[in-house]
Amino acid sequence: AGSFKPGPTFQTETALQALRYLDCTMYYSDPQINWLLQALERTPRRKRRTFFQSVLGCRRRLARKWEETPLAKVFTMPDRFALLKQRSSSARVRAAIEAVGLA
Repeated sequence: AGSFKPGPTFQTETALQALRYLDCTMYYSDPQINWLLQALERTPRRKRRTFFQSVLGCRRRLARKWEETPLAKVFTMPDRFALLKQRSSSARVRAAIEAVGLA
């Protein structure tokens, strides 16, 4: 135990967010969504959603609508690059609006 060295941040964060997903966590920050998409990118979106809904159905917690949470991105974005593209487009639109003085 004394010789244990933690893994790189990439591995630690990816594993942590995957475990939160298994625990039916629905609220993630943008960086956490990126890590989770990294962990799930080889799994089709439909299977991600089906699995999550199955696990959530077994929980005693109050049923909550994941569609209204940041987790919805995991079921709509194929991978972290699609999310990056969406954010990039949003930033360009925001900059264009500010450039013409509408902000």
